[in-house]
Amino acid sequence: AMALERGGHWREAAVVYRERLKKPREAAECLERGQLWAEAIEAYRGLDDDEKVGDLLTVIGQPTEAAESFQRAAQVRLAAGDYVAAARLAETKLGSPNDALGYLESGWPDSAQAKHCLHGMFRLLDNHGEHERAAETVRRFAPASLTPAAARKLANVLASVAHPHPHPIVKTLAAAKARSTQGHLFTGSVLAPQKTVRTDLQRFAP
Repeated sequence: AMALERGGHWREAAVVYRERLKKPREAAECLERGQLWAEAIEAYRGLDDDEKVGDLLTVIGQPTEAAESFQRAAQVRLAAGDYVAAARLAETKLGSPNDALGYLESGWPDSAQAKHCLHGMFRLLDNHGEHERAAETVRRFAPASLTPAAARKLANVLASVAHPHPHPIVKTLAAAKARSTQGHLFTGSVLAPQKTVRTDLQRFAP
């Protein structure tokens, strides 16, 4: 297969990868390297790799079809609980930061990616200059309504957002909400705080 590739026999090499080596992804990648776009697209479709199909449709100048493929890929990620990957597709491939933010918000606070979703929300809003929206997001958080585990995640993320954030309102609100969340974790109504909570609190009140 490698010898065929070196000789520019991309289709023949792809057949070897797919039929003799039982490596369909290598076959698709071979067709892509050979710029056999239509065949590569079909090969990636056979692998249910909608993101790669969208990439190649973009290369050959079919933006509408590419967007449809990226949207399918995002829905697959959401169905699998991968909110971060779905948001990446929405932001970078579909050019829709609002959809990306919605995906990340749907992953907070109950998903396995909750903390990453929270970080992603603030990164996305910061990247797009949506500082007022970021401030409103901070205001909406209600630590008392969260489980202790989620409250610890919230306190940790807000602490990391507050110190380097360039916008003074977001910085002030995030710091205040982080302190109130940390204080909530020290009350007798919830589990004793872990070391990370004390460490985050020390960043505000050494």
